[in-house]
Amino acid sequence: MPELPEVEIIKLGIQYQLPKEPIKEIQLLRKDLRFPLPLKELKDLKNKSILSVDRRGKFLILKTTEHNFISHLGMTGHWRYEANYKPIKHDHVVFEWNNINLIYNDPRRFGYILKFDQNTFKNFGPDPIHDQLDSNVFYLKGKKSNTPIKSWILNQKNILGVGNIYASEILFKTKIKPTKMTSKLKLSDWINIITETMNVLNDAIKKGGSSLRDYKNVAGEQGDMQNHWQVYGQENKSCNLCQTQIKKITQSNRSSYFCPTCQK
Repeated sequence: MPELPEVEIIKLGIQYQLPKEPIKEIQLLRKDLRFPLPLKELKDLKNKSILSVDRRGKFLILKTTEHNFISHLGMTGHWRYEANYKPIKHDHVVFEWNNINLIYNDPRRFGYILKFDQNTFKNFGPDPIHDQLDSNVFYLKGKKSNTPIKSWILNQKNILGVGNIYASEILFKTKIKPTKMTSKLKLSDWINIITETMNVLNDAIKKGGSSLRDYKNVAGEQGDMQNHWQVYGQENKSCNLCQTQIKKITQSNRSSYFCPTCQK
């Protein structure tokens, strides 16, 4: 599933080529994805303009002169631009302008497009790129938690946008074992977690994101971050810092990767 860096790259790609003129036509090639599409609101966009594309966590927010929409990519969803639209399998929504088309494609249809609700992010945590992360707030909140730090980071109510790949990479950078209880962390640990969260996510954005199976940017290009993973997917390979073999365990039905020597 695309995480914050991949969604940020898609946001930037859509925004960079976004036409200023009104949408000429809209094709809705099915009625639902993970949830029913807001068909009427999407059809209302004909002859209206998309003003901007924002991101919060793993969500895209399309702001228009008529309605605002939220787009989640699920596991296999992606947006692409085409000058001369050639339909392919699993295309579901097409915005048409005179010289370019913006298409949403999703083979497994776990993604969705919904009308934006102001309460969507009411119970979510801060966005690491857009919001300031407060180590004292995390420290006090973590003291009350009986969950492992990896699970805590993955909880979108704590930090918005970080998923399984980057949580493993962040914890490797901080030298914290993913099974360590959150309540046992010191304030200095939280300072390091915040610092490395910013470092890892920004580095992933610079490298075009991680292409694991389906992820591509709006130009159809894969990212390069998967070639720079330190622990994720590196089971039985040597740690770059100490040469110990990287271990893989399962936490809450998800794979966690760590170095048993570097991460205590």
